[in-house]
Amino acid sequence: VTLDEEGGAVVHGSLQFNGILAARLRQVLADPRRAKQVQQSIVQRMWPRIAPGDLRLYDQGDVRKPLRLGYGGTMADHAAQAGRTFFLRPFPLPATPVQMQGPAERVHDMIVKPEMSDDLSEFDAAWTYEAPPGFGWVEVPDDIYLCTEFGFYLADFNVTGRTLTCNRSYVLPAQRITPDKYPQFQAFLRGIAALEQQRIAYARLNYPGLTGAPQPILSLGYANHVSEEGKVK
Repeated sequence: VTLDEEGGAVVHGSLQFNGILAARLRQVLADPRRAKQVQQSIVQRMWPRIAPGDLRLYDQGDVRKPLRLGYGGTMADHAAQAGRTFFLRPFPLPATPVQMQGPAERVHDMIVKPEMSDDLSEFDAAWTYEAPPGFGWVEVPDDIYLCTEFGFYLADFNVTGRTLTCNRSYVLPAQRITPDKYPQFQAFLRGIAALEQQRIAYARLNYPGLTGAPQPILSLGYANHVSEEGKVK
């Protein structure tokens, strides 16, 4: 994701589909009348504001391999501006387990079936953001590892110059959740939902003679947060 000085973005990426989900998509994409529309809707599910450009399928005819969809596009006003700083979410598509949030209690067991696990798991997904020349990253979350008996959620953030890489993995395996464990399961989902609300921010850097401008984050991994006054929080 290449960001600009007004909060817009040029996006290039690829999505990979495995298992049952890949099989379902191959069936749908085999219909030439629907293929392009389905591809656009998949991309716009992740990036609702995108104006899709190039779309390309890889290994559609080889069921032994994952199905991949390469895409490109542009987005206006992708980052929200506040003063000199632009804010956005690091992960454009929420983690799918948060969709299982429900009431605090449950009478019957909840079953997470094996065929549901592909949709409820994600491995080594990565989003790379490049700030415009003269800008740097001024707000980056700490690395996170949330592990419970129900599954895990991991996110890490690395800054190198103007480039911020955001990585995410999570797993919700097939399991039976009894009513006595259900409140703990819901607490796990609420924890993921809260982490997904974190934001990243970039701003024009403080050059000599430009007082009061934000200072960049220079660390790798567990990044320090730097305020606009240049003080470590």
